[in-house]
Parts: sequence; structure tokens; C-alpha cells
Amino acid sequence: MTDTKKYIRLHAALVVEKAGIEARLSEIAKVLGNGKSTTEITVAKRTRKPFSAATKAKMRAAQQARWQKAKSAKPAGDAPKKA
Repeated sequence: MTDTKKYIRLHAALVVEKAGIEARLSEIAKVLGNGKSTTEITVAKRTRKPFSAATKAKMRAAQQARWQKAKSAKPAGDAPKKA
């Protein structure tokens, strides 16, 4: 048997198994009472709480301090020149 035929048979078996699992999950969902099938169930998108102005100011100051530290650590033009 060639690899292609094996793949096709495996794919068909997985499709059948997936359909069975989805059917069982929808039955479970109905029993639990949410009345939605598993394909209709969606995950609620989480929203981020906005930062306050004070927090933004602290973050800005910390970032500026990091940049200032990185700038001062760099050698100012002391790089060796190629001959």
C-alpha cells in the first residue's frame, strides 16, 4: 500500500471520529442545559483595563530612565577605525 492511500484512509477515519465526538459533545451540551451546540459556543474576549494617567506617567518615566542609562553606557565615538 502506498503512503498516499494510507494517508487517505487515515484522514477518512479521523473525519468519522471527529463527527462522532462532535455529536457526543452536542448531546452533552444539551443535557447540561446551555442549548447550544459545540460549534456555537464561543470564548468571551477579555478586555484590558485601561491604565490610569498616573500609571502611564510612571511607565514613561521608567522607560526614559532606561533609555538614558543605555545612552550613557555607549561609548561616544571611541570605536576603532579600520585601516
